[in-house]
Amino acid sequence: MTRGERSRSRRTDRPTPLEHLAGVTGLLGATAACIAAVGGLLTAAATLAVSR
Repeated sequence: MTRGERSRSRRTDRPTPLEHLAGVTGLLGATAACIAAVGGLLTAAATLAVSR
């Protein structure tokens, strides 16, 4: 591997700012979805407990 190839591969391994933003946004979206799912389960459990 030549010096130019090594520096080029290092440069392409780093995500662009847009890719980084997309990754962070996806992570936040997944976290929000998990929180919403837990909230839904708690609401369902509370409804079942009250209806008994």
